[in-house]
Amino acid sequence: MIPLLFLAPIDLVEVRSTAVDFLLDRQENNIEWPYRGVYRVRGTQGLENPIGYRVGGTAIVMQALLTVPAEDARVKERNSALERARSFLVEAMDHPGMAHVFSETYDVRGWGWCYALETLIKLRQNDLVPKVALADHQHAERHALEGILATEIKSGGWNYSRRSGFASGTAGEASPFMTVPTLRALQLAMQHGHTVPKEVLERGTTALVRSRTKAGGQAYAGSRS
Repeated sequence: MIPLLFLAPIDLVEVRSTAVDFLLDRQENNIEWPYRGVYRVRGTQGLENPIGYRVGGTAIVMQALLTVPAEDARVKERNSALERARSFLVEAMDHPGMAHVFSETYDVRGWGWCYALETLIKLRQNDLVPKVALADHQHAERHALEGILATEIKSGGWNYSRRSGFASGTAGEASPFMTVPTLRALQLAMQHGHTVPKEVLERGTTALVRSRTKAGGQAYAGSRS
């Protein structure tokens, strides 16, 4: 007979408070929360963390902080941290590494566009964009959206790893890991003033269907019969 493990009740308010403290205290250079993966690019100082990783990681943490309730003790500090990070996202769209291209066979800038687009819209939705910055902010939204549309795989969906190169777009190249959040960002963009061709959404959805396994699971990337 397996013994039951009894756990003490979890104080979710305390857990959330600890998480908020952790994130606010670890904003790098008071600007960003970069993701660090295995991929590096060559820069002026040698190998560097790609701007796509930095943008994507920062945007994800910003979305977590957006869930902090207005009555939280650190909400003003949260808002200041979000504004610094928001400025970083907007400025990052002009970085050469966020231009509307796909470099060779592995490029994570699409990951950055996806989460930046969603996060920038949510900031605007929550009235967290200064009026004087609104024009540049919306320009950054459009830049991210245009990058997503420009690098769609021909057969539908998106993937940061394309072994046969960007242009081939064979049927099995989409990654649900990247396609799902990208479709989510595009849907949000449509709800907040942006134009997204319905064919793009349809092709992305079809790519997800192709990647479904017989057992009902979802492949990390590619199609599974």
